[in-house]
Amino acid sequence: MPSLTLASNFTGIRVDLSSQILNSPPLRVTIARAQLASGDKEGYGTLIDVLKADGEDFARKQAADLLATWSQRDFGYRADLSVSENAAALRQIEEWWLQEKQKAR
Repeated sequence: MPSLTLASNFTGIRVDLSSQILNSPPLRVTIARAQLASGDKEGYGTLIDVLKADGEDFARKQAADLLATWSQRDFGYRADLSVSENAAALRQIEEWWLQEKQKAR
């Protein structure tokens, strides 16, 4: 019986780790790249989520570069600045994304 409890606890831990990994900004950049490459415009939303992740400078830089490449726009977002310092750029990005989603409907 103790081995069943251990297996149950281990499974619970594995599930928790999986959700943490899936929510990691570096992985989300990879997911966004795959979404956009396959024609799924929701990849932009995934990138925007990464751009809002304070303390993830490298992932935010990758996300900003991908967004600029795929959208062919420069929103003025700078990964070397904090999320709060990028508030104006984030507003522009979100407004653009809202318009893009409406076009797709």
